[in-house]
Amino acid sequence: MGRWKYGLATLWLAAALSAACSQAVPPAPTAVAVPSTTPSPAPSPTQTAPPTATVSPRPSPTFPPPVYPYISLPGMDRLGRICQAGRQAGMRGGVFTKVGDSITANGMFLVPFGSDGYDLGEYGYLQAAIDFFSQETARESNSFANDSLAARTSWRAEHVLDPAKNRPPCRDGESPLLCEYRIVRPAVAVILLGTNDAMAPTGSYRASMRTIISLTLERGIIPVITTLPVLEGKDTEPYNAFLRDLARDWDVPLIDLSAALAPLPHHGLGPDGIHLSWVDPGVIKPWHLNFGMTVRNLLTLQALDAVWRSYPPG
Repeated sequence: MGRWKYGLATLWLAAALSAACSQAVPPAPTAVAVPSTTPSPAPSPTQTAPPTATVSPRPSPTFPPPVYPYISLPGMDRLGRICQAGRQAGMRGGVFTKVGDSITANGMFLVPFGSDGYDLGEYGYLQAAIDFFSQETARESNSFANDSLAARTSWRAEHVLDPAKNRPPCRDGESPLLCEYRIVRPAVAVILLGTNDAMAPTGSYRASMRTIISLTLERGIIPVITTLPVLEGKDTEPYNAFLRDLARDWDVPLIDLSAALAPLPHHGLGPDGIHLSWVDPGVIKPWHLNFGMTVRNLLTLQALDAVWRSYPPG
């Protein structure tokens, strides 16, 4: 298994990545996306020359990659093995999908990046990742704007595994999760589930999440786990502690959304104390980063960019 590192530890990618199925990106700005209030000390890895680029229709990304303080990644070898398994299973490297509840199944989460309705501001280096994941149709649209069969309002974690919750064009007896994976064939799944479990606990959350991650990895899909926002009147920290442990135990990427939202007004929540606040969530500029949905969009774009950079040649 690859090494698990937090905070600025994503600098290990600078010496190892060669992404033959990627497009070139400009050098990243020195500023990080959303400043961390408790940054980890920077490691001092031994610097080696980047590997020779494999001949490909698309050039490799520039080195070094950006630094993402709220994203934890496993080692390149781990992501590479999952990616290779996905290729053999027919998964499409330029496609990702979304798995979640109403914080995911809405027109604000990533959807603006599926059209021209966004402004990256100083984060223009993310344009290459947007271009890469926009080339193919997931099901009805590109990955950003596609209506996922595995994301619906009011869903708990167990619902994505329940065949009774599926809808056309899913098969009889097929869970929404496996239906989405079969039809869309994504290389990456961005997963945020648990807000409704925290609102009305049933005791099934941990088992359901373990099953979701297991089924995802079995198909050669890279799961990107996202922690929950701090809900008004509910203690989500036990859920987030479990998700951090789950990502570490399974050696998969984690977006620590809860930590990123902590310094924002109302912890990045809207008036209902449940859903993320938003104003023009496709505009990633300083004032807009006071809103929860904008921060989630930025962190998810960064996670997609980091995972894309890990793709092995071939």
